[in-house]
Amino acid sequence: MTTDYTHYNLKLAPSDCRLPQPLNKQLAGTQFSTYAYTKQTVTSWPQTLDTDFFYVRIDALIPWWNKCINANGDNEEV
Repeated sequence: MTTDYTHYNLKLAPSDCRLPQPLNKQLAGTQFSTYAYTKQTVTSWPQTLDTDFFYVRIDALIPWWNKCINANGDNEEV
């Protein structure tokens, strides 16, 4: 069985999602004893941040989005 992946852009793949670097740094070396504690820690993290954290990062996406749009689906240009 073959699968057509022509519509699939590896640089935009949802599976490429990672933890935000500040969260990654905060959790470095942490071992969680339960899934519930892990989930609670990760989901409560955004509430500890200043609103500027989000504004700066969202604003930084605009040039990247423009680059993606202008690439017209060419994976090599993104």
